[in-house]
Amino acid sequence: HKLVGRINGRFGTLEHAPIHYLDQPINTCDMCALCFLADIALITSLREGMSKVAFEFIACQRQTRGVLILSEFAGAAQTLGSGAILVNPFNTDEVSNAIYQALHMPEAERETAYVNMIDYVNRFTMQYWGDDFVTELLTQEQEQHELLSLAMPTPLPRAELLDSFSKHGSPTSKRVIVLGLLGTLISFDSFLAAEAVQGQLWKDLFALSSDPRNVVVIVSGRERALISQFLLDMPVWVIAENGVYYRLGPRAADWNTTLSENVDDSWIHSIKPVFKYFEERTPNSFTEIQEHTITWHYCEADEDFGEIQASDLQMHLEKVLGNQPVEVFLDSKVVQVRPYGVSKGAALEHVIEATSGYSRGGSSKAEEARAERESARESNSKELAIEERATPSSDDAPSEDRPDEASDRPDGIDFLLCLGAHCMRDEDIFGVVSKEGEGCIPPDFLPDEKHTWTCTVGANPSQARHFID
Repeated sequence: HKLVGRINGRFGTLEHAPIHYLDQPINTCDMCALCFLADIALITSLREGMSKVAFEFIACQRQTRGVLILSEFAGAAQTLGSGAILVNPFNTDEVSNAIYQALHMPEAERETAYVNMIDYVNRFTMQYWGDDFVTELLTQEQEQHELLSLAMPTPLPRAELLDSFSKHGSPTSKRVIVLGLLGTLISFDSFLAAEAVQGQLWKDLFALSSDPRNVVVIVSGRERALISQFLLDMPVWVIAENGVYYRLGPRAADWNTTLSENVDDSWIHSIKPVFKYFEERTPNSFTEIQEHTITWHYCEADEDFGEIQASDLQMHLEKVLGNQPVEVFLDSKVVQVRPYGVSKGAALEHVIEATSGYSRGGSSKAEEARAERESARESNSKELAIEERATPSSDDAPSEDRPDEASDRPDGIDFLLCLGAHCMRDEDIFGVVSKEGEGCIPPDFLPDEKHTWTCTVGANPSQARHFID
């Protein structure tokens, strides 16, 4: 009251009071009338949630096109910032300059700013927020159900694993070993320090991958250039950038991609400022920009604040990228945007295709071979039937004269081990080799259950059958 009286006493006249201070509740009709008559709405909240007054002011300005000056600490600043003048209420010079700018703003600029804000107000109504809230609840319920449906893996029986591995040690055996990089072979600190795989781990991996009976596949979400830096000249196959690229051979081999031709990545440049905004406002977070994906890591940030920022970032990205062929993921302390349909599991299918008769696109060589065997079997059966009619049957007939009972199982992988970390989205890999259904590898093209091993790092609910500490 003293401050208002001092200002009115200095700048007021008998006919004009600069400030009308209403220290009382205002009903809805009076508030709408005040918003309608105002040329400027100045909201200098130091901390506020929705800031309902800002939306009411916009709704009442359909004729006069007033200007909204809004505190950057108000919740509405994230949604009305495209049309409002955002200020820091602690900076009095900035606030005074904003008032001057609003009073002298050209009519065309006022119109553009108002249209941006009123479109948002009209679109995101109470009905919209109610429906969105219920939809989000149902989505969370479904995700929780899927999480609870995951079984708790059992400890890895190492002796049985080694026995299964040793049983397929003949020169013609084919053993596929799929290993996650970050979180499985190396720690997150080693990744941040860009330390290459070295020491005993490098020796063991090199010996394992140099064996012609083994196909060692390293799976990572990092870009391919960085993976090559980590693995040096190790003769391994690689799945990089969460399945965008895969390499069927050592470092000199060509890179293949799971993306379609003529992929438009222009969306990456448009959202870089968004990631930078959240990175600057979230201590100990960082953004990783790759060839076709962009990821925001907040694993080192404050847990509660990081989760809040991650949810805001995901919501903003889904609105901005709604018409782009990309997916926004929030999981395991990262927010990632990547091309639609890309995953480590999809890339692993290409690896299985290269090591067995399985074909993702339809018929495979193994299926063609099986059809030829069945055709030959039918032909042999007909010839045998003709011979039996001409010659009496005898129990002493040699077994080699009978049709060949060839196995229907395709020639392919004899032993499969998938080892990954839940926190690095390696569940995609376990799902491909563990579950039947669309998008998964048919069981005929994988080893039988006792020679197919899936293992996650840490005792967490997973599609993997086993875990290792």
